Amino acid sequence: MSMRSVGEILKAARHKKGMTIAEVSDLTKIRKKYLEHIENSKWVELPGAAYITGFVKRYADTVDLDAEKVSIVFRREFTYQQKQEVLPESIKNPPLNRSPIFLTIKRFLSKLIG
Repeated sequence: MSMRSVGEILKAARHKKGMTIAEVSDLTKIRKKYLEHIENSKWVELPGAAYITGFVKRYADTVDLDAEKVSIVFRREFTYQQKQEVLPESIKNPPLNRSPIFLTIKRFLSKLIG
């Protein structure tokens, strides 16, 4: 059995209470687009982790879930996603090509262009 995401848990609880995103937004004072991003686990679309944790707890309280338990699930999910997004430094900043042929072509083109 696969584990449900925080967003799926919160969305299911919201539906169970018969609430809309707009109603949750009004009660929590969290923007609708942020609530939608939470429900879809689009963490990169949200402000920093500290804000997201607060949003998740407030959302959980509003739909009568245990905010602490939901925030624990969120931290696990968020940490896992962050680890998946980390790229090796060599991929982020590939080394410049310093071969003699490349440097010769570069010098030639710079003199040709001006």
